Amino acid sequence: MTRRRADVLKPVDELALLNVHGPTVTGSDGEQGRLYRAVTTGCFGQHMFKGAWEMGVEKANMLARRLVSTPECPGRVKRELELVTFAVVSEVCLGIGVSQDGDMMLKRHRPHTGSMSYWESFAVSADYMGVTYLTPKPVLKWSPFKIHSIASTSNSEWLGYMEDMIEEKRLEREAGVIPKDANLLDSLYSANLDPKVKLEYEAVLGNIWVFVLGGFHTSANTLHFILILLAMHPSIQRTLQQSIDAVSRERNPSAWSHSGDFPSFLNSHHRAIIPPHTLVLANTSAVHRNPAHWPQDEAITEGHPEQLAALGWNPWQWLKGNQTSKTGMVSDDTELKSLLMSGWQPGTYVPFSDGARACIGKRFAQTELCAVLATLMKDCSVELSVDGGKEEWMDARREASLKLSQQVGITLALELKAHVPLNFVERGGEKWFDVGI
Repeated sequence: MTRRRADVLKPVDELALLNVHGPTVTGSDGEQGRLYRAVTTGCFGQHMFKGAWEMGVEKANMLARRLVSTPECPGRVKRELELVTFAVVSEVCLGIGVSQDGDMMLKRHRPHTGSMSYWESFAVSADYMGVTYLTPKPVLKWSPFKIHSIASTSNSEWLGYMEDMIEEKRLEREAGVIPKDANLLDSLYSANLDPKVKLEYEAVLGNIWVFVLGGFHTSANTLHFILILLAMHPSIQRTLQQSIDAVSRERNPSAWSHSGDFPSFLNSHHRAIIPPHTLVLANTSAVHRNPAHWPQDEAITEGHPEQLAALGWNPWQWLKGNQTSKTGMVSDDTELKSLLMSGWQPGTYVPFSDGARACIGKRFAQTELCAVLATLMKDCSVELSVDGGKEEWMDARREASLKLSQQVGITLALELKAHVPLNFVERGGEKWFDVGI
């Protein structure tokens, strides 16, 4: 299905939800979709992956200090992760700096003064994307209802920030600055000026929006799930940290390199007959849980008959070797091979889709996730926030498992709708690593 692009078309009517500020590569198909893909894919080369690695390490270093030094509160970890991933996408893909508080930082142009920060305007407009899609623009602007006002204001603010970054790019070109390696904004801006390409201005805005959307929200949610699972499984977290230690060899993360260390970190841890016009939704969650390809030993929480994958979390299944148990798994690169070398079958691992419509930012996201997680776990540990003893910790673990099973949903991406309290401590200061799990 993923490889039959000419036969299986995109449901562009449904994907119009993504065209908040203009047409997008995700929400387009046919000749228009191919044009947008040609314009945007070329910039995702080694320079972008190197940038994602370096920026991910830098932002994760600052994140580690904030998480260890500040008390837990609802939404804190997720917000911090969103700020980090937003900053990485903005600075690497767009060349736009982001302050620790989420403000836009430019060199030549002064950003407009609005009621929302750079990061906040995007985060809020993304949350209210459905409201924007379902409400006519005049109604959205003049409606007395708060939900419409918030959606309208955040969209307007984000549009202002996109115009700021385009003006920054204009002033940069006017000064004769043409980067050797183009980023996403460079590619979109140049395609808009190129008479042979004729990329419409609305498509520049639309594709800035959709790449930021795809780059920050999914990565932040993935990291959030990983940290919760690591807090629930101290023994797996310890093995992960030992693997990081073996690769890093006591070097500071600022000394790590994309070409030299990313492959090592990645390896160590980290024809059907379908009626015409049928809407096809690939069940990726089921594909990744298919026991024929990914055997799992799922645990069952006492008093709850449903299987809870979080209690039986087995990250070793993605690695070559003993795929159903962590026993015997070591951090030696000869024993741990990346997924690409583990004998997986095509079509059984599709977190970034597959075929002609595979995610353009796949390698970028993998690099960013690896850099952030490795940097965080090198000097920090994450634990469930619990008052009491082992019994209370086990209760908190069961509660977290239930939330990961029953309170996960999709808005912009798969995300946890409930709060799981987490504490971050410096390595060596763990409280719950001896619980025997």
